[in-house]
Amino acid sequence: MDLITYFKNTRFRRNKTRVGRSSAFLVGLSLALCIASADLPVLRCNVSAENSSKILLEFDTVSAKTNTYQVLISETVYSDGQRMTNLYREDFKVQETPAENGKALRTIVCVGSVTPVGGAIKKLEPSGYYLTVDKTGRILEVRGLKPWDGRRMETIWLAQALLPENPVEPGDTWIINDAFFSKTTGGKTPEKRAYRFIGTESWDHVTVYKISYEIVGKGQDDRQDYTYVSTGTFYLASGNLVKLDASEMVTYAGASEDSKIITMIQASAVK
Repeated sequence: MDLITYFKNTRFRRNKTRVGRSSAFLVGLSLALCIASADLPVLRCNVSAENSSKILLEFDTVSAKTNTYQVLISETVYSDGQRMTNLYREDFKVQETPAENGKALRTIVCVGSVTPVGGAIKKLEPSGYYLTVDKTGRILEVRGLKPWDGRRMETIWLAQALLPENPVEPGDTWIINDAFFSKTTGGKTPEKRAYRFIGTESWDHVTVYKISYEIVGKGQDDRQDYTYVSTGTFYLASGNLVKLDASEMVTYAGASEDSKIITMIQASAVK
């Protein structure tokens, strides 16, 4: 072996040794970082790609706030072969105060008017009542709720929005069979509620969550059996209801005459 070949071989072995040491060092460093990261809470919070798009939908029950809504209602009553339609305009002020155990107390004051089709506008007496709710929107207690001017049945439109207890992603559904506050009497009615999380929209750079629903209930009002069906879509932003589009139909039977009430509701938050 000549001198030039000897030096070439020596340099190659040295470079190979350096590469091996560098590789071993990098492997050791990576292993050490992996072991250390196991104790870091911020890294343990990472979720799998399967769950990364899930969102926990909740109402904000920890902030004291006041929301105002404009509610437009078209109510058509079919009874004894006659049809009568009333148009309601209601302005709601909802003052919310945090309560214990993640609940909130809503103080609701409403003023409005009703216009029979073909008739004159009539002001309604101011109405006020109290709701205790949780983060899912479930109404736990109702106080002071009463009908207006002989109106036979008025849905608490705020009760339509009921959220799941677990995170969801677009397309997920949840079904609840239970008794809910839904009438002006303050009583509970057995209902089956089916919801679907549609997805998100951007309104003035604010993320809004869109949820559709269908509610079916049966009960008795003034000794007359009825069936109640409601479908609609509501929108949430920053933990608050910002819009609701709903249609309702109440069908009465079992008395001297059958009757039906079809109601269209549009509630919008006022900025």
